[in-house]
Amino acid sequence: MKIEETFIKDLVIIDPIVFGDERGYFFESYSKTKFEDNGINIEFVQD
Repeated sequence: MKIEETFIKDLVIIDPIVFGDERGYFFESYSKTKFEDNGINIEFVQD
């Protein structure tokens, strides 16, 4: 997951990394640790 700041205050771009193989695809759309490391303090119950 790549989190980029923008020129607009408090707006970030969250770009998930997609992993794929013969079984299909997976991407992590939420990581509490990665969000907190980037100053995003939000917690999801279900994604």
